[in-house]
Amino acid sequence: MINFIKLGNEIKKEGYDGEFVQAKLGQDIVLFLLSKSVFRNNVTIKGGVVLQRVSKSSRRTTVDLDFDLVHYPLTDQALEKLIASLNGFEGLKIKICSKIICKMIYYVSCFICISISPWHWKTWRTITAWIEINSILLLFSKICLANI
Repeated sequence: MINFIKLGNEIKKEGYDGEFVQAKLGQDIVLFLLSKSVFRNNVTIKGGVVLQRVSKSSRRTTVDLDFDLVHYPLTDQALEKLIASLNGFEGLKIKICSKIICKMIYYVSCFICISISPWHWKTWRTITAWIEINSILLLFSKICLANI
């Protein structure tokens, strides 16, 4: 089972403080859970999380986790399925608190606020994390057809 307090203390030792400790803890947990999920081969991590991990600098800290899911719809039902696939690992309970879906020309972007807590904890002891999920749908074929 994941020990939130131990992980939080390790993150503080890396130079993080305040809200960034919770943000990085949430990111680390979601990345771990995604690596164990059925979506592990369909996810591309990007944005500030990648820059921070490459630079190993707490100055590049971001509060959200940004990733792409190729050919995956971002409907309410699909998002529920994605989050449900993360539940149960390491005794964690994850639920969607809120979401905003933005439809662009070539892709759909969704911002989700999730709560992460061990099954045995009360709701006031949860970690909150923001995730930005992009679904790229036929992007390359549309660009190629437009240029012919």
